[in-house]
Amino acid sequence: MWQYPYNPLIRENEENMSTKPEVVFIQESSVMVPSQIGFGTTDTGMLSRGFLKSPRTNLPYKVTVNDREYLAGPNVEMYATPLQRMDFARLGDSAEQQALTYVALGLAMGSGEHPAAKIVVGFPVEVMRDEAKAKDVLKALRAWMIGTHRFQINDKDYGVTIDKVIVIAQPLGGFYSWAISKEGKFRVSQSEAQGRILVVDIGFNTLDLYALKNMELEPKYTTGDTAGVRRAAELLMQHIQREFDVRISRTEANALLLSDNPIFESAGRGIDLTPVINQVLDASATQITDICETTVGNGKQFSRVLFTGGGSELLRKHMLNHFPFALVLPNAVMANASGCAYAGRLKWPDAEVVIGLDPGFGGFKVTALRRCEEAQ
Repeated sequence: MWQYPYNPLIRENEENMSTKPEVVFIQESSVMVPSQIGFGTTDTGMLSRGFLKSPRTNLPYKVTVNDREYLAGPNVEMYATPLQRMDFARLGDSAEQQALTYVALGLAMGSGEHPAAKIVVGFPVEVMRDEAKAKDVLKALRAWMIGTHRFQINDKDYGVTIDKVIVIAQPLGGFYSWAISKEGKFRVSQSEAQGRILVVDIGFNTLDLYALKNMELEPKYTTGDTAGVRRAAELLMQHIQREFDVRISRTEANALLLSDNPIFESAGRGIDLTPVINQVLDASATQITDICETTVGNGKQFSRVLFTGGGSELLRKHMLNHFPFALVLPNAVMANASGCAYAGRLKWPDAEVVIGLDPGFGGFKVTALRRCEEAQ
């Protein structure tokens, strides 16, 4: 059962947007934390002494929850073996989900105690289209998320209380980031917002297509697949193992895909992987465009085609070659999380803190909106 084209709970406040003239100041902060977590320590004792470079500044975050310590975020693989779960069940109440959520929330909101927050979480279409699966994941998510959470990041204390949790499809967050401002007001015209719109969300592990007409779901053009840029990363991993007899992780492969200077060091030499990366990105883009064309054809039946997600940034040139009339959303990496937060501001206009969370396979993205004061 499709429940979240234009969330009816959010829709209740559409009327209020034009009847409430008050202007408020909304403070926005956004953070992306690489979806890496492991057990270990960044303490190397005196091993780095001896005229080496200064200690790394991009260390993993040390997260302490209930006296249990994790390393999370950047460069975890330097200090521990990352736990890399690619299944959708992790979206519920897994330890990795919780620790990464704490890091992203803490970094977005800052240390100390915070007022109660309401949160909108984006799930992949493949999860949301299966009502039983979505309900199970949402039940598990609410069970651990609602309440007060106390944790430490790098030995600093954080206190976050969450009193409301709702979920929407991740690409719907992309739509809201285009259509709604952080104040919870539509920034496009009514005719634009109610047009026939396709959102294409390319993540690390997922490809989601989400179609809207008159702000209602068009199921025949809506689908989800495990076909994100993970395919390019795995092709690159296979190439490096075959050519250089070296195993690298998905995270390391993804870093090479994103690098402006993808030099791979092996057996005393540096190899420029640019030609190989172009080749694997072409292969990934071909797979993605094949799925898009099978579902929506050339896409010209839509008044707007919006690309969102980190994969859209990586494959921007490829996607716009196939859909030259499309728009890659500004800061597409964060667009889903930001849109979730903006939708939450629309639903809860008087809430002091509203949060959007996009728990992606490549990165946990959080946008926090704090209502500061009304304009005089």
